[in-house]
Amino acid sequence: SNASPLAPSDKTPRPAPSTPDSTFVAATPSALTLTPATPEDSPAYRGANRDGIVIGPPIRTAWDSAPKPLWEQPVGGGYASMAVVADLLVTIEQRDNNEVVLCYQASTGRELWKYEHPARFFQGMDGPGPRSTPTIDGALVFAQGTDGEVMCLELATGHLKWSKNLLKMYHLPNNQWGMTCSPLVMGSHVIVNAGGRYGDGLVAFNRTLGDVVWAGAGLIASGETPVGDAKPDAAPTPPPATDKDGHPVVPESGQNRPGYSSPTLVTIHGVQQLLNFDGTGLRGVDPETGKTLWFEKHENGPSVNVAQPIVFDDGRIFISCSYDVGCAMVQVSHAGDAWSTKKLWENLNLRCKFTSPILVDGYLYGLDEGILVCLDPQTGDRKWKKGRYNHGQIMLTNGILVVITENGRCVFVKPNPEKLEELSEFPALSSDYKTWNPPALVRGKLYVRNHHDMACYDLVK
Repeated sequence: SNASPLAPSDKTPRPAPSTPDSTFVAATPSALTLTPATPEDSPAYRGANRDGIVIGPPIRTAWDSAPKPLWEQPVGGGYASMAVVADLLVTIEQRDNNEVVLCYQASTGRELWKYEHPARFFQGMDGPGPRSTPTIDGALVFAQGTDGEVMCLELATGHLKWSKNLLKMYHLPNNQWGMTCSPLVMGSHVIVNAGGRYGDGLVAFNRTLGDVVWAGAGLIASGETPVGDAKPDAAPTPPPATDKDGHPVVPESGQNRPGYSSPTLVTIHGVQQLLNFDGTGLRGVDPETGKTLWFEKHENGPSVNVAQPIVFDDGRIFISCSYDVGCAMVQVSHAGDAWSTKKLWENLNLRCKFTSPILVDGYLYGLDEGILVCLDPQTGDRKWKKGRYNHGQIMLTNGILVVITENGRCVFVKPNPEKLEELSEFPALSSDYKTWNPPALVRGKLYVRNHHDMACYDLVK
């Protein structure tokens, strides 16, 4: 049930019956008007803060009848979300043997420009397609393909400014389910995660030129000196093997372990740092040097850490994964120049496989292998477990949880630590295809996609 390759001629938007075709006006890419992002925009994966919390107008949670889409649009394969700023929507799709970064008109679904990169990653369980959400920053778009190709494009035109391939640069094999980190823009730096055999593989590129500013100690590449000396374990890292040219390489039996989460910029105990939940565990990284400040091991067999960590004001961080490991509350402490960590509790009460939880009014809400759970972060105790949404995605806006289920339903849930309180739901996408892509919600417009279709709904009117 994966999407067929789409030719450009197939890309005519499918308007809802009440919307005449005449509303679709082709835009000239060079004439696109760029508008600075506001707090109500969603310029990156799960929003500007990557926390799934949406600033915007109150939404309706009940209708006499299910809302009709403002527009529908066929899309290529893959599991990326959508970055939306003003009237521009950017995502990445699989078309034939290319991964394609596309810009659409958010109000109509009209395709405005595309940039194609030759790549086709296929995994038997989930099919082909990229799964890293592009980031819009000012006049630029930063995107990453499943093969580790990091691209900087002009937002107005889609023209390529620079590109780098992480796997080639650092002589690494691909991740089991492809490279999925969404680029993080921090001032003049673009932060991505190359992985590394032992983790600690963040890379900072110069935003404008694409030059490497620093690389984590877990990466060893020809001609580059890793920054920092932190290692996940006390045992020394064995020296890397080298190829015939003397370049360090990961052993064939080795595994690249970037995980599937995306780095975030946070402040812990007054110190700004990058938070990275890779395939080996959770670490805080100095954003100026790339040096690891602290590390807490948290790994499972396939090195699948996906869920975005949640930081509390007192230096606690909630993390969660699946594969018989589960969740934990990590206390990060800071005294002088020394950082330390310890797990306050750890259990199997919330196993987030590839969705991220949300903190609401002192309680955590997340999908435990597809079933919604309310968790008490103080104790790790489960308040309740109910609501089979499968491997869907969750957002929060104005005190309402918006759940997009794996079978394409949009369910509105009122957070309540005592019970599951569903307010209403409607079918947003066809149940014929699995909906794994995180949604975006901007100014009351809900943007949803899977590996076959994309649609927009007005949740305010």
